[in-house]
Amino acid sequence: MKTIALSDETHKNLMRLKLEYDASSSDTLLKRLLMEHKKLKFLALSGLFRERAKAKGMTVKDIMVEGRKIRDELYAEWFKD
Repeated sequence: MKTIALSDETHKNLMRLKLEYDASSSDTLLKRLLMEHKKLKFLALSGLFRERAKAKGMTVKDIMVEGRKIRDELYAEWFKD
């Protein structure tokens, strides 16, 4: 267990969020907020990936084929006889 120092304003805002999210504890709330942050980051990167693939004229099938080639190359390199 760790202790962190928060300003009164930040603490008040966290307690509001705790009620809004119906979190049983501050730890639960923070875990949920961290998960939301990771989700938003993933969605942003997914959008960027889609944009770049579209700019290169790549389809999902092209990406899958390229991914398979890379996995095969890595397998051959890592698990040589």
